[in-house]
Amino acid sequence: MALLTCSTRSAGTLENCSEEGVNIAGLAKGKPEKRETQEAQILSKNRDRESQPQPQPQPQPQTIQLTHPIKREVSESFKFTDSDPDTDSEDDELDDELEVEKFKFVILKAMKDFELDNWEKSEEYFKAAIKIWGAVRDHPGMKGFGLPSLEAHLEKVDEKSMTVYLAWSQLLQGKPNETLQTVNLLSDEAIRASTGIHGVVEWTIASAYYRLGDLKRARRHCRKAVKLAREAKSLDLSHVSIELMVEVLEKIDSSESIELEFYKSLLPPDSEGASEGH
Repeated sequence: MALLTCSTRSAGTLENCSEEGVNIAGLAKGKPEKRETQEAQILSKNRDRESQPQPQPQPQPQTIQLTHPIKREVSESFKFTDSDPDTDSEDDELDDELEVEKFKFVILKAMKDFELDNWEKSEEYFKAAIKIWGAVRDHPGMKGFGLPSLEAHLEKVDEKSMTVYLAWSQLLQGKPNETLQTVNLLSDEAIRASTGIHGVVEWTIASAYYRLGDLKRARRHCRKAVKLAREAKSLDLSHVSIELMVEVLEKIDSSESIELEFYKSLLPPDSEGASEGH
């Protein structure tokens, strides 16, 4: 049937059709001709595949395995060893006691230098005492300890009294700006808690402004100092405050000023600057 179809549709000879028909029949039946043809096709495909550029394989990351792992050893001197809690407690108590002793030494040195008019050294010691104060203020060893001050309101050891003495040490060295900065470390609440301390602070501020040439502020704070000194019944504070007010008013007003004459009249008769008619 295949031969017939070929002979009627093809323009070639019968022999050609016969050959074509044999080949088709052979392929259909799986004869040797079919295998040869398949092998030829495979070879042809292989040649085509070889002629095309092949993709290069991507390098894969490699993991380096150490033959001898590195050992990190800590020297014995650097190893942490937990100490005995009881020992730590004893050490802390010893440190606290030493701090108390150091504070007492420093504050007494500060007071001694202050009394000897060694203002620079007293400033240094008072600064050191204030730094230590926070660590010793509540220690039992501080109970009953006071400053050897002539003013009763300054005998108690606390941050306020030490700050005032520090400000005085700076003021007496001619450091008015540093004096004002030191006084500003005290809160208004701390200052107003004691009338005596409040008066001392106002006198200190007035003195600093007087040295700076700010007479209006000096006058205002000095007037407060005089008032507070009378309320606290502190004769020493009252005396120095009135003397300072006289000096301030002499630079502001003429000698005939009523206010100036009034404050001069408040001075003791034997004091310098007292009114002649007192």
